[in-house]
Amino acid sequence: MGSYGQRMWALLLRPPQIFVSLVIGAVVALTVLGAGLGLIEFHGGRWPWWFHGVAVALITGLITTLLAQLHVRELSRREARRLAGERMSHEVCTALQILVQCTYLQPDQREQLEDEAIERIRAAAREILPNILDIPTNARPVPSVFLGQRLEAKRKSGITGSAAAGMK
Repeated sequence: MGSYGQRMWALLLRPPQIFVSLVIGAVVALTVLGAGLGLIEFHGGRWPWWFHGVAVALITGLITTLLAQLHVRELSRREARRLAGERMSHEVCTALQILVQCTYLQPDQREQLEDEAIERIRAAAREILPNILDIPTNARPVPSVFLGQRLEAKRKSGITGSAAAGMK
């Protein structure tokens, strides 16, 4: 059995999932039984016997399709959250690694890399974290224009300062 099958069994064998599965199965069985008995009661002997079987099969198929669709949607949502969590972890770890390595650089190089690492963490928190937390798009934080302007001003002043030093 593949890893997907093992994960599915691990999910199904948890006590709350077993209870939920049994309750859903009972609800589907009672719904189909009620629909079948209702059809027989309503139509009685006027319609052929196979019509009732087809109707019950269609009702069962529709309920099963709905439940399977809900399950697939939940699995894809969980997978998207897991991937967003991995991406967030990668971005933060990379930024922290840059910050640690900055101690070995010259002060002017260090400042620029530190600012970029901090901006990387902020961007990850702004773009990735809302996906993990399921924050609606209109409620998400907007990027800080001030920080971007400050980084750009530092870069320009660094270029201007080094160019001016080279001219003397």
